[in-house]
Amino acid sequence: MSSLNSQFGDVDGAPYELPDLIKKLGDVRFGEPLTQDRLDMVDAIATHSRNVQELLLDGIRSVGHLMELTGCGEFEYPQSYIGRLGTFLKHVAGEADFLRSTESDMRQIIKDQTALQVKTKPAGRRTAGETRQEAGQ
Repeated sequence: MSSLNSQFGDVDGAPYELPDLIKKLGDVRFGEPLTQDRLDMVDAIATHSRNVQELLLDGIRSVGHLMELTGCGEFEYPQSYIGRLGTFLKHVAGEADFLRSTESDMRQIIKDQTALQVKTKPAGRRTAGETRQEAGQ
């Protein structure tokens, strides 16, 4: 859905667009249909959440590789860097958990909205033959 989604902005701007999209979306009441514009916002939030998760995980992997290489060599570095790096990684993990939860919530809304649209879709027009059968003719 995201490729044709008017709410989906710059993929590289995902961390910056997420808070604005969430604020713009506002409250979502389950069981009430969303407009296409709001449904596009939900999809954009879920997609941006996934993209930021991947970015964070790639960064964490890169830091891990760098630390592994540093541990094998004769490099000198202040111990405080390791402490700061640990704090950073704990924070990033918390952000990734938030993004996973946000993506899951948005995907559930999309699923619920799809089911709701199928339920509330107006019945098609009946043919004259169907009308006569109902009347017992």
